[in-house]
Amino acid sequence: MRFRYRLLMALLVAFTTAWAHAQPTPQEKPSPAPQQEVPPPSDPQVSLTHKGRTLNQWIEELSQEDPYRYEAAIEALEQIGEPAVPAVVDALQSRDVRVRRGAAQVLGKMGAVTPDVIPALQTALTDADAQVQANATRALTIIGIRPQVSAEEEFRPRSEQLRQLWQLPEERQLSNLPRFGEELFVQAGVEAAQPAPNVPVPPGYLLGPGDEIDIRCWGEGIEHLNTTVIVSAEGTIYLPLLGEISITGKSLSTIRSLLTQQLQAFYANSQVSVTVATTRVVTVFVTGDVKRPGRYELDGTATVLTALYAAGGPTGSGSLRNIRWISRNRPVTKVDLYPYLLHGEPLSDQPLRPGDTIFVGPIGPEIGITGQVQRPARYELTGPISCAEAIQLSGGLSPLAYTQHIEIWRVADHQQQTVLSVNLQQPSSSPQTNGPDFAVQAGDVIVVPQVLPIPENAARISGAVRRPGIYQVEEGMKVSDLIQQAQGLDEGAYLTQAVIRRLDAHQQYQYLSFSVEDALARSHATPPIQPYDEVRIFYREEITPFTYVEVTGPVQNPDRYQWAQQMTVRDLIAEAGGVTEEAYLLEARLLRLEPDGNRRLLKVKLAEALQGASAANLTLQAGDILEISTQQEAVAPRQVHIDGFVQRPDSYEYYQGMKVSDLIFAAGGLCPGAAHTAEYTSGRQTGKPKVQQLELAWKQENQVTAEPDLTLKPDDQITVLGMGDFRSRAEVVTVRGQVAHPGAYILCSTTEESETVYDLLRRAGPLLPDANPDGIIVYRPRERAMPDSQRENIQQIMRMYNRERTEAVVAEDEWQQTVAGEQAIAQAAQILTREGATTVAFPPRYLSLAQWITGIPVQGQKLLASEGHKGDVPLRDGDAILVPRRKSTVAVLGAVVRPGSVLFQPRQKLAYYITQAGGLTEDAAIKRTVVIRANSATYLASNIKQIKAGDIILVPSEYMVRTIHTESGFERILRALGAVVGAFLIAG
Repeated sequence: MRFRYRLLMALLVAFTTAWAHAQPTPQEKPSPAPQQEVPPPSDPQVSLTHKGRTLNQWIEELSQEDPYRYEAAIEALEQIGEPAVPAVVDALQSRDVRVRRGAAQVLGKMGAVTPDVIPALQTALTDADAQVQANATRALTIIGIRPQVSAEEEFRPRSEQLRQLWQLPEERQLSNLPRFGEELFVQAGVEAAQPAPNVPVPPGYLLGPGDEIDIRCWGEGIEHLNTTVIVSAEGTIYLPLLGEISITGKSLSTIRSLLTQQLQAFYANSQVSVTVATTRVVTVFVTGDVKRPGRYELDGTATVLTALYAAGGPTGSGSLRNIRWISRNRPVTKVDLYPYLLHGEPLSDQPLRPGDTIFVGPIGPEIGITGQVQRPARYELTGPISCAEAIQLSGGLSPLAYTQHIEIWRVADHQQQTVLSVNLQQPSSSPQTNGPDFAVQAGDVIVVPQVLPIPENAARISGAVRRPGIYQVEEGMKVSDLIQQAQGLDEGAYLTQAVIRRLDAHQQYQYLSFSVEDALARSHATPPIQPYDEVRIFYREEITPFTYVEVTGPVQNPDRYQWAQQMTVRDLIAEAGGVTEEAYLLEARLLRLEPDGNRRLLKVKLAEALQGASAANLTLQAGDILEISTQQEAVAPRQVHIDGFVQRPDSYEYYQGMKVSDLIFAAGGLCPGAAHTAEYTSGRQTGKPKVQQLELAWKQENQVTAEPDLTLKPDDQITVLGMGDFRSRAEVVTVRGQVAHPGAYILCSTTEESETVYDLLRRAGPLLPDANPDGIIVYRPRERAMPDSQRENIQQIMRMYNRERTEAVVAEDEWQQTVAGEQAIAQAAQILTREGATTVAFPPRYLSLAQWITGIPVQGQKLLASEGHKGDVPLRDGDAILVPRRKSTVAVLGAVVRPGSVLFQPRQKLAYYITQAGGLTEDAAIKRTVVIRANSATYLASNIKQIKAGDIILVPSEYMVRTIHTESGFERILRALGAVVGAFLIAG
């Protein structure tokens, strides 16, 4: 117990001290903290602190669920400022999405981010979390950067942006063009260089040491020889009858002929088969600019291309045209892959020999060819080349190539980029130097532009023709000829007017109007067609505003319909699928458009129009709108009303012959608690309403009869009365604590007499010997919610209280003690603040507005001594009565030297207990001392005569009293109260 009180007081002192440091006095303003030199936060060994926490600790706070701690961390990082930027930027890469959100928000609040931070924020724009993206966008916007623009572009001078407009597009620059031939080695590797299985060795294969040869000889059903021999290191094989045979340097076809001739000399009429079962392995070296230089063991049939495949092919800086094959006792062979790549010319099929070296030299000079060519790429050169020859390297021109202006982008003397123009249409013998023989240099980029997309001998026709499009223009062509090529006019074409949009000699567009009827008649007034003309044939609805009629309301398909001559109201309704059953047939409205633009209302007898009566079935004009109403829209609704103790009180549609019992049935019948009486009031009357009493009776199940069962009229009102003493369920009161039979009890109150605390204590049995009658409390749920003006403050203190509850669990056997203490401290705080005497209790569970309760102290000794005649409290549904244990101590808290429990001594005064607690501290406000009784009743110490067992003496400090008084408002009081109550819960 002493430990709990010491802990309570320690928390009270910590709360008061923290509040004192956080709140400025009315006369003073908080002075800014002195700026301290701090090491760069990038050093992990250095601790940058703010308000007692390191930089990393503040960043970790961003991941907390508590919004107060989250906002405090953002505020702290903003105060640290520029030294925190590197660590906050690193936090943008955190795995915790909440840290990333907060980091982006911090950078936006700082508002002075250097350009090197912008890339990190732009990377956050692609974060998987939408909130991180939004915070990063907001941060970039605050510091004046458009999120869709890169940091480099934002800070680039305007002159550099202008220069970019005049340089070769990036996708056409030499370094960005694909290299011709590199796709040959996409799948290259040692596995790709292995020969395909079951592929026969070619007849020209030169046999050598290590080859395995299958030799068979047979004839007339007899097998004479079947053997496999391996060529020895000396290049020989041994066969029975023939002896040793030298085959080194001889082809497979030569050896096959030799062995056939010799074996047939021994075996007449025989056949001979000689095949290579397994080729030898040769070791070669591939070096130079290849992806994987080194030694390779390849199949005996491997060639230069096989070795290059095994080594992965040339690198980006390796040549495809400067490859050397170095072999012993043979001159060096140069290999150029371009004839093979360009024309499919076969490379040398001579197999490699053991010890051969394939060397790939560095890439030679290159040119780029792009635009309207068959194979845009960059190409390697081996010598001088003309522009026409270079284009042939790229597969030639595409059909859309414009050959009179070929752009050649060249860097002159490694100083400046220039553009040269080449005309491929000039003959080779032309003295002009910019013809097809123009010499191309290394590094040039040849750009072949596209021809203009606009044809020079065509005209366009659009609008109301069957095949709008572009057509060839011939000499003397008329509009009618163009319409005929477009396969005639479309349905709905407007024949009075059409236009030709023509570009004149001054490059200005002019409109030429003509009549389509005249054009089809080939009138001379119609202008002839010229190239680039655009002929527009209008649809009738484009010129005439209204070519339709419309019907709205209860028809099957309300919509607009194409107007036709002699169309009537009946025809329009038939087009719309007919009227529905909700339609009002006596009258409809026809809105007709007049020449002046206004609409005139015509009334239509719809029923007669549908029967074809000529007077009602009006002939429609273009633009007419037929409006049909529903019966509900045309006729005022007729309803009857019922209220009171029925399942569904409401207004219901009136039907002819409807009775009171029918209306009750429509409302779902009577509710539990309904009386056998109803009141009938006639509708649509003047003067004082006349009320008639009706007697209700149950017939069966939900069938209710009324006496008299009146026939209702529109707007009649029925009200069903209820029984005031009816209860749908029994009311319950709970008794807990030191009684013989604690538990839940049915409340036996009636409308005439309420059951009281004394009555229920008698039912729960006598009080136990250790019960404290002076501590009896009644807890009651609040009947009304707090006012809207206080709701936010109440919810805030509940959140604070509930957060403290997660850190302290109150044991069941201490429930009554804790609740009493909370009630007492709450009352004490309210007396100190002079805000009134409202009692507020905090039960030991999570709180919400629905659980907000009030405590009623009961003077138990007086209640029991008077047998309920004095101090009794009537009970209500949901009340809880608590009878606590008797205590033998008095608690002394607050501004005393040793706060804690003091053994109770009868007839001792207040001063005795303060002395036992070590006396007062220097800042004690002794005149504000309060005494809290065991039943949570709270009094100023000056108003009581004696101290009782179980009392709590609370001596506030001068600072606490002064601070609470200077801070006005219910929110401040509740915040302080929540902290004190939370501290008591931890101690409890």
